[in-house]
Order: sequence, then C-alpha cells, then structure tokens
Amino acid sequence: MCGLTAWQYLVNHATPGPTLARWLHHRPARPAEELAVPAAAPLWANVLLDSIQARDRLIAHLQARQVADLAELSGSYSGLREFLPTEVGLALEVSEGTASARPAEAEDLVNRLPQTFIALDQGRISAPKAGAIRVGTQDVDPGAVRRVERDVLPEAPVCTMPQVRDLVASAVIRHDTKAPTTGTWPPADRLASSTDRAPGTGSLSRDRPFRTRNPRGCSFVGGGRVSSRQTPS
Repeated sequence: MCGLTAWQYLVNHATPGPTLARWLHHRPARPAEELAVPAAAPLWANVLLDSIQARDRLIAHLQARQVADLAELSGSYSGLREFLPTEVGLALEVSEGTASARPAEAEDLVNRLPQTFIALDQGRISAPKAGAIRVGTQDVDPGAVRRVERDVLPEAPVCTMPQVRDLVASAVIRHDTKAPTTGTWPPADRLASSTDRAPGTGSLSRDRPFRTRNPRGCSFVGGGRVSSRQTPS
C-alpha cells in the first residue's frame, strides 16, 4: 500500500514529460484480493483516477510539442509552400485539406498566445481549450490578448469547453475596445477550428466537492474522490 500511495504522490507532482511517462509505465500492480487489504478497492480506484488524470496531462504536453514542431516547420520549410499541406497530411495520415490549416494554427498559438501554449505544454489545459482561446482571440488587439490570457488561464483548467468560450468572450469584451458587446462572440463559424477539435479532455480537480463554483462561475462537475476511501496510515 505504501507503494501505491507513493506512486500517487509522484504522478500527481511530476512535470509532464519523460519522467511522468516513466512513472505511468511503472505503475504498481493492483493489490491481490486474497490479501484482504483494508480499503484496497477504493484506493485502487483512486490510483486509476490519478493515472487517467496524469495521462491526460501527458497527452496535452505531447500535443504542445507537436504544435511547436508544426510551427517551426511552417517557419522554416525549404520547399515550395504549396507542398507543405501535402507533407503535413502524409506525416499525420490525414487529408491535405485537414492538414492545410495546421501549420498556420500552430504558428498562431506559439507566437501570438505564448502563455496559452505554455499552459498546454505544462498539461494545465487541453488542446481543445487552447484552441478555443486561440479562436476566440483571433481578431483581438495584441495588447488585449495578453490581458485575456491573464484572465482566462487561471480558470480554464477546471472549466468545461462552453465555460472556457464564455470566459474568453467576457475577457475580450472587457479588454478589447473594438470587440462587439452584443451578439455571439466569437462568431459561430470560427468555433470549428481543427485545433479546437483536437482530442483531450483536460484535467478535473478531484479534491473538490462535486458541485463547486469558482469566482468566475466555472463549475467543477463530478470532482469528488471515491467517498468510501479510508487512506491507510
């Protein structure tokens, strides 16, 4: 049991990258049922939840590294520019049409939204949330973008996708004097970004009540630990 609780501590505090991947790979085995260890089932459920959450952070980190590679490729591609979508499509095994926007979107995220990219790289937000922030600030004044990131990023990890979009829209209206104050912001047709649809669900804080509201109105849904758990000393 000490091995499981120590492993939980390590994966919950590891920075996403090779070390976290190694700890996930070497997760301790489930306690044998015949040992009749007290509270073994709830503890194992929490081990699995920690594993799922840690893998989610690692996936976000790897997606950020891929975004960085795409941005660098876009800026340094030595061939004819019209062939870049073909190269990316072949590398990712997607259609050329799907691949055509990926390099520009990657450059946009890395260069225009550095704090959002860092949050993705650190596993604090998912790729869809990073995409929503990128799409929602496309027409925003560069100076206002920094303030939008400052307002949105602390809340985004524990918000749902609609709540992230709402946070971005509210922050844009607050900080960009050119932003519309009525209607839908951003326009609905700008929410269909390939980055926005990237896989990944973000991280949920499970050490909070099932329904809690933070100061900006995001809900933590389904966030409790396994209630019957009694942590062994």
